[in-house]
Amino acid sequence: MGLTRTRKPIRSSIATPRASSGSSPGSSRPEGAVTTTRSPERTLDRLYTAVEQQKRFVADASHELRTPLAALRTELELALAQPATTDWPRTVRDALGDTLRLQHLTTDLLLLARLDAHTHDMRPATREYVDLTGLVREEMARRHPPPDLAVNLHLSNTSAHAPILVHGHRVLLARVLGNLLDNTERHATSTITVRLTHHPDRQQAILEVYDDGPGIPLEHHARVFERFTRLDDARAKDSGGAGLGLALAHHITTLHQGTLHITESSHGAHLTACLPTHTVTPEVPGPPSP
Repeated sequence: MGLTRTRKPIRSSIATPRASSGSSPGSSRPEGAVTTTRSPERTLDRLYTAVEQQKRFVADASHELRTPLAALRTELELALAQPATTDWPRTVRDALGDTLRLQHLTTDLLLLARLDAHTHDMRPATREYVDLTGLVREEMARRHPPPDLAVNLHLSNTSAHAPILVHGHRVLLARVLGNLLDNTERHATSTITVRLTHHPDRQQAILEVYDDGPGIPLEHHARVFERFTRLDDARAKDSGGAGLGLALAHHITTLHQGTLHITESSHGAHLTACLPTHTVTPEVPGPPSP
């Protein structure tokens, strides 16, 4: 790749003026010389890494899109080849399922691309103070989990008079909880628990989502947050997931100066998001103008 081939010439062109400056081997280097030499290499490394990540992303995305498209085409071709014996209601339901999977996948891909393009565009002007307690309640009320799953919500150290305020993007923060719930709903056996805890002394909110499913092996704790990751154990046998939900949640949490990790658990998966909170002092109106 062109980026790799340019490294040596750039290094040489920077080093040549220093070598021909007439300074002796024992003389001190001018201040800032090391920074001048290494900076182009760091820039090239970052650029090369970004290009390689983009190439892998495009290849993975193409594969993920191709799979449901191929299934959809096969279903329709078989139905048209034998129209008299085709179960058309079932065929339409299967085709609709593939179409919905494509819709969810393309939505996730577009969001990832947008976040990648605006990773550093998290200016205060684009944010708002979001009441995390209200957001969690709204997201929980909006969802319709399978009837065989019990979903429990616990709010600890929270108060309607003292909302948990996170400075960020409301839609993206809702997406974090939504993706965590999507993951647990696919793998839970019978119970999902959501716990929101506020630590005002640490200015931190902790959002925990855990299930009673097969859990995530310790060796996969870091890898599950990589894009297009599917595990090899029983937790991967759902599915319908493209391996983007946890990657998106991790990316969004990081953009909000938070963290998302897996808490060790003896039973099921335990996902923990930590977000910084803020205290907003209400403005006191001034005296009326004369």
